[in-house]
Amino acid sequence: MEVIRNDAKIAKYRKISQIASLIGLVILSVGLALAFTGNEAAIFYQWVVLIIGILMWQVALNFSYKYVQRPRPDEVLDESLKSATYKSYFYHHYLPANHVLLTRSGPVVLVPKVQTGKITVTGTEKGDRWRRQGSIIKRIMGREPALANPTQEANLEISKLVKYVNERAPELDEIPIGAIVVFTQPEGKVTLEKDAPNIPVVHATELRKYIKKQLGTPLPPEQFRRLKAVFDEQVE
Repeated sequence: MEVIRNDAKIAKYRKISQIASLIGLVILSVGLALAFTGNEAAIFYQWVVLIIGILMWQVALNFSYKYVQRPRPDEVLDESLKSATYKSYFYHHYLPANHVLLTRSGPVVLVPKVQTGKITVTGTEKGDRWRRQGSIIKRIMGREPALANPTQEANLEISKLVKYVNERAPELDEIPIGAIVVFTQPEGKVTLEKDAPNIPVVHATELRKYIKKQLGTPLPPEQFRRLKAVFDEQVE
C-alpha cells in the first residue's frame, strides 16, 4: 500500500487548532470574569460569550483530534492497513473526501471516528440511527467531539468524491465508490454494537481483514489508471 499524505494541510490545520484553542480559552475566561462583576445586566452578555467560547472550543477540539493528537486518525488507518497484501493507494487530505483508499476494485471512503464508550448503530429504511453511551463528564466538558451521524458524513463524502470524479472523468461515472466508518480508539476504550447498518462500521483492528474480504471484481486496467490519474491531479 502506498500512502499519499498532504502534510502541508495537516500542518496548516494543526496551527488553526492551536489558535482556535487559545481564542476559545480567552473567550471562556472573559465569560467567567463577567460572572463576578455583580452586574445583572452583564448576565446576558456572559451567556453569549460562554456559548461562543464553547463553540470555538468544540471547533478546536475537532481539529485537535484530526490534526494534532497522536496517533492521528490517518496514522491509525495506515497502521491498520500496513500489512495489506493487495495493491492500493491511500490518499489523506488531498481529495474532497479526507481519506480515500484506492483499491483495484475501486475507491473506498474511510470515515474515522475518535469517540470512546459504547457506540450503537441501528440500520433503518430512513437511515442509520446512532447513539453513544459514554462518560457524561466528557460530554459536559467537551473532551471529545460530538458523534453526530457518521453515516450521513460518509454519504456526504461519497457525494463530493462522485462529483469530483464526474467533473474530471465523466466516462467513469459507473465506478462503484464504497464507504466504511472506522473507530480508531483502542479496543478497550470503545465498544461497537451494530444492527444491520446501511454503511459498514468496523473497529480499526478489523479494517484490513474486512476490506480484503469485500474486494470485488477488479476494475479494467485502463479505468483504474484513469481514476488514479484523476486522484493524482490533486497531489501534483
